[in-house]
Amino acid sequence: MEESIEKTLQKNYSVTRVTDPEFPFEFVHLEQKHMQKRVAMKIGLVYCRQGQRTPAEMFQNGRDGDCSSKFWDFVHLLGKRVEITESYTKYRGDMRPPGTAYYSVWKDVEIIYHVAPILNEEETRRLIGNDIMMLIFLEEGDDVYFDPSEIDKFGEVPQGFVVVQPVGDRYRIASFKKKNLTEHSPKPPIGLIESREAKECILTKLYNGLLMTSYCPPMNRLFSKPRQDTLDDIVSKYLPLKTKLKKKNSSPNVHTKINSSSQPPLVSMRSLPAMDNAMVTFIAGDSNYNPINSLVLLVASNIAYEEYDVIKDSCTNLLGFTPDKVAVIKERDNLFYIASDPQKVFIVFRGMTDMEKEKKIIKYW
Repeated sequence: MEESIEKTLQKNYSVTRVTDPEFPFEFVHLEQKHMQKRVAMKIGLVYCRQGQRTPAEMFQNGRDGDCSSKFWDFVHLLGKRVEITESYTKYRGDMRPPGTAYYSVWKDVEIIYHVAPILNEEETRRLIGNDIMMLIFLEEGDDVYFDPSEIDKFGEVPQGFVVVQPVGDRYRIASFKKKNLTEHSPKPPIGLIESREAKECILTKLYNGLLMTSYCPPMNRLFSKPRQDTLDDIVSKYLPLKTKLKKKNSSPNVHTKINSSSQPPLVSMRSLPAMDNAMVTFIAGDSNYNPINSLVLLVASNIAYEEYDVIKDSCTNLLGFTPDKVAVIKERDNLFYIASDPQKVFIVFRGMTDMEKEKKIIKYW
């Protein structure tokens, strides 16, 4: 079995057989504790009029019952109105009794829609301000457009946005997202689509976006970090230090696009964008913010936390330093490395106190 696995993995990994019968159950518990599949989803639903840009303006719509009939047709297309009471047993999406929301089940996923026009000011702030996925209904009209220039005023929590506008008995759909959120399918269709197709496209887009937030900052600290820590604990518990499953020649992981029938990959908190084995050149002497330099320093920092015996190879493969210009220093629990070329010098530490850093730099530099 070990030989077969190593052959399949092209010998990039060391493989160890674990015979403890409790080992498989650890992964069952992992999935129960940190489930990747989402079985419930909250969606903030906001009504937007021509020229409105801020949440404060949009939240006032409907308070006097002045939303268009097409808005309510669309809301009823999405779900059924429910009253949240003490005896309500279905998913309530942070709604407190008494309250009113719209509810549906889509592909075995329970969905609560926080519909802004039927919420009071406190509910709007507490619920929609904390919804990760947002659906914005733009009123009908050939001259009506949506301006997202102040969308950040919705807060830090909302990450993915879908805009839908009725055109006769069909709909026009567009979407956008925060920069940190990975691209995800499906792309909104070009042109107008029927109501059922619009519903399927919107919910698939919002659900996939919700899944991806588990692996992208800032939401990843709530899911992927605890999940990775639990996985590391399992590995440490069952694999001796010398035979621990590890990658011999580290390379960055890749976020994978998903659709409504697949799930996101397991991604480490230290996963980095793929660079297709091509060097990214550090621009020495650039005193201004440079995203390329930031990426290189991120890679360099990540390398410091790899296994001692692969750091030098990673500096060569990912940063372009020659092996003879890389020194890896390890004393007790502390480790840092120095890598240099004619243009630059990298001194990269794992966590340690400032005094320890000073002593080691003086001693080894």
